[in-house]
Amino acid sequence: MVAIDFIVGIIGNVISVISYVAPVGQFTEIVKKKSAEHYDGSPYVTSLLSCCLWTFYGILDPDDGVLVVTVNAIGIFSQVIYLALLLLYYPKDNKVKYTAFILIDILFFGVVIAVTMAAFHEESRRTFVGILCASFTIIMYASPLTVVRTVIQTKTAEYMPVFLIFTLWLNGVIWMVFALLLSDFFILVPNAVGIVLGTIQLLVYFVYRNSSPSSFLSEELPKGGVIVQTTEESNAAEEEKSQGPPSGSNIRNPSLSRTFSFKKVASGISLARNPSRSSLQNGIDLESGNSAQDS
Repeated sequence: MVAIDFIVGIIGNVISVISYVAPVGQFTEIVKKKSAEHYDGSPYVTSLLSCCLWTFYGILDPDDGVLVVTVNAIGIFSQVIYLALLLLYYPKDNKVKYTAFILIDILFFGVVIAVTMAAFHEESRRTFVGILCASFTIIMYASPLTVVRTVIQTKTAEYMPVFLIFTLWLNGVIWMVFALLLSDFFILVPNAVGIVLGTIQLLVYFVYRNSSPSSFLSEELPKGGVIVQTTEESNAAEEEKSQGPPSGSNIRNPSLSRTFSFKKVASGISLARNPSRSSLQNGIDLESGNSAQDS
């Protein structure tokens, strides 16, 4: 008879894979436009490291680690594909920066393996790696709170990806149940934290889902906002420029309208895929470029 923990783990793997493929639409746009200049690759870098650590953790537990290894191996594959596309379509400076980040990932993971195998024995190896995995995942679970703050400030959740947030929340619930069945503290703690933070995000969404953007959008935006100039404003500015400033007046810059989009939140997110769910994380991807290109 199939053990209940194995069935729960299979369900967790399916939900994790769904969250892994969530950024596919975004990367389809990148390939079409042949540009990734305005996309943040850090969620994918952190997710890659998280998946590597959790895969190693699963390998150290041959009895119950099969499902952990499976889902995170898929996570590694997906993050490598995403990062390869970003490097292909990034401008030169971003290519250099994110290549360095990826090398740091590889170096750090190599050091973890070396230290684990050389300095620890048997069960203590799993404990050491488990602490690293849990700590890393909790940090990445907290990263989406910056987006929650933005939603509260702008009074609108129009572009908040509620389906992805719910999927990640459900993912955390499944993996927490899996951890309880196996009495695995290192999988339990980060997913419990993820459930709490996911609940906060869902509550914020339902509070602001029908709200209109506040005047905050036309005043001051947090880092990641994009200043764009409409066609009408651009034409008016050109006309004003050709006529020159009125006598005795100061030269003024044309007025600008500010727009802010966090439409693709958590694409890196692939936020920590449980039990390595990195990152709404994916850590979080603010698609700042699309507003400027569409205006």
